[in-house]
Amino acid sequence: MKLLLTLLCTVIYLTGLAQEKSQSDTTVYEFTVVQVMPKFKGGMKKFYEAVNANLEYPKGAKEAGIKGRVFLSFIVELDGRISNIKVDRKLGHGCDEAAVAAVQKTSFTEPAYYKDKPVRMLLNMPVGFGI
Repeated sequence: MKLLLTLLCTVIYLTGLAQEKSQSDTTVYEFTVVQVMPKFKGGMKKFYEAVNANLEYPKGAKEAGIKGRVFLSFIVELDGRISNIKVDRKLGHGCDEAAVAAVQKTSFTEPAYYKDKPVRMLLNMPVGFGI
């Protein structure tokens, strides 16, 4: 019985190792919780200020009195650049495209870190228009 239990534990352990090793080094994960956030020169407040500085309020939206927020999600890559920008909640009238363009013009100086290794991180942010 003791031998059977030992054998079973060994099989479970080796199966776990095989699954762990079968993941290639090219597997890419996006973290939402990290130990160290990505760094932007001057901090996250400066990141939001940079996005706002790059933001162009579409003329048609402004004239139509469109106000609100566009909600974006994007990935901070290992080299700090921003990729995979997605509009999670739209405002329309050109505001969605303007928000994406403003974020595309920025990048981080360092990636996020998890367990002392640089990782890709998924971030979300609202971009305000007329508010």
